[in-house]
Amino acid sequence: MRNPDRPDEPDEPDATSKTDDQVSALDEPDQLGALDEPDQVSALDEPDEVGESGEVHDADDEAARMLGVLRGYEPASADTVGLADAAVRAGRRRVRIRRTAATVAAAAAVVVTLFAVPLLDRDPSGRPSRPPEPVAGGFDARRHEFQVGSAGGFAPVSYESRRDVQRITLRPERPGGTLRADGLIEMYPRGGLPEGSGGRVPSGRPAPPVHGRPAYVLATPVLRAGAVELAWQWKPGAWGFVSLKGPGADATRAQRVALSVLPAGTLNSAPTSTPSSPPKTPGSPTPP
Repeated sequence: MRNPDRPDEPDEPDATSKTDDQVSALDEPDQLGALDEPDQVSALDEPDEVGESGEVHDADDEAARMLGVLRGYEPASADTVGLADAAVRAGRRRVRIRRTAATVAAAAAVVVTLFAVPLLDRDPSGRPSRPPEPVAGGFDARRHEFQVGSAGGFAPVSYESRRDVQRITLRPERPGGTLRADGLIEMYPRGGLPEGSGGRVPSGRPAPPVHGRPAYVLATPVLRAGAVELAWQWKPGAWGFVSLKGPGADATRAQRVALSVLPAGTLNSAPTSTPSSPPKTPGSPTPP
């Protein structure tokens, strides 16, 4: 634009106007902006061939490894299950056999003990080294567990066998003699006592031992009132009683009668199993 005040100066270009070069320059696309073109964006979005191909190969290797572990697995067949059941049954059978063998061995040991103990309890002649004792707590009511000899002028005339007591009746060996008393022997198992004792263990004046065991002359009779009675311990916890009543009865005769009482089998004779007979009453005839 020409300045009117300075005609000689050339006209200045209008700052607001653009030359053709400037317009063309402005109209040309920006080189940096060209990166935003679709081709450039697609190039950025393309995957990294090296990175992604490596990851794919790693996934394939992992899958192959896992399938390799399963390649040798075979599901249990019917034959395999049958073999397992057979093994279980065989194991149980072996356990039953071992238990049966242990039971048989224990029973055999008991049998050997039962046979060996009686043999050890005999002397060289084969006879028992000590008198056999009835089972504690009760007698065999079918057997006579004791044998009584003639002593003190008395002889046995009857035997009553019960589980709680063995009772023997005595009469004078010589009827019509000076001895006119009668006698009674009662033998009790361990823990047993006559009713008249009130459950109290015998006591009284000490008498000479009977077969090495304590004996007492009772101050108060427990079998028959007015009788002379002696009690002795025929084995630990078991007591025998002799009761003599009538003319000629005294503690000395009672002591002799007690000494004649022995467990059956002591004199090499087995206990008899004859039927028990009730005690005889005074004055009854003596059996032949």
